[in-house]
Amino acid sequence: MHRDLKPENILIELDEQTKEVQHIKLTDFGLSKIIMPGESMFDSCGTPAYVAPEVLSKKGYYKEVDIWSTGVILYTMLARALPFHSSDRKKTFKLIKEADPDLECDPWHTISNECKDLIRKMLVKDPKERISVDDALKHPWFIKYADYLKDVKEKYHPVIDPRTGFVKKNLRT
Repeated sequence: MHRDLKPENILIELDEQTKEVQHIKLTDFGLSKIIMPGESMFDSCGTPAYVAPEVLSKKGYYKEVDIWSTGVILYTMLARALPFHSSDRKKTFKLIKEADPDLECDPWHTISNECKDLIRKMLVKDPKERISVDDALKHPWFIKYADYLKDVKEKYHPVIDPRTGFVKKNLRT
């Protein structure tokens, strides 16, 4: 679990000539944890605008916090604004816990219904009801890019050593 997903922690490598995206890399694993099934975390951490409501509740949370943060990132990339934001940190946290993302104002009329549906499902307050990674990848918005995602999954498949928590193998051969 990364626990601090945000645009600043995503690096995009472009081909110098074509300017096409070659690699997308996540960085800053300082707050990340490898957790075992059923294990919950209680640390209050992450960047305020991207933190999931269950982190704020301090009752324990699981890997679903990364789906929430990814939903905030997707919303922000499309709207050029955060879905839950105030200049006051307490108000930001209140919005995260209580408000729904606004998918009706500009630019949302130009965004596909499939994309808005995925964002809604990623930003569900109850982590048990939030879309899973597997279900998100099967969502109609991602199905449009299924061939590309299949290629990515075939080329990269991390294998974690449960004893050490380190990646044993990065690439499939």
